[in-house]
Amino acid sequence: ISPASAYGLMQLLPSTAARVAKRLSLDFFTAERLFEPELNLRLGSHYLKELRQQFPQSLPKAIAAYNAGETAVARWEKEIPAQDEEEFIERIPYAETRLYVKLVLRNHRIYTRLYNRDR
Repeated sequence: ISPASAYGLMQLLPSTAARVAKRLSLDFFTAERLFEPELNLRLGSHYLKELRQQFPQSLPKAIAAYNAGETAVARWEKEIPAQDEEEFIERIPYAETRLYVKLVLRNHRIYTRLYNRDR
């Protein structure tokens, strides 16, 4: 359990997991079930898919929403008139989310290169 009370491999908040489970027509449970890897991965990956659909033109915004919530990112879109994605990232007001987005994007680039190299 993280300091933000996020559970399991995908670090899901129980409230977020409950919403996603409902949309997937899954019976929800207790927060303790988020320690079940298969369930946690299913809920977390579906939530990320939803965020990619909500922010189709911006992977950084989807990643930021996964960390800080959709409401925060929607507010930042209005409050932060960024010209490009890099500027948006640099102007994210939460230091933890800004770092999280940078680390996820870096790892995404690394794994994309490694995956493509093996093809």
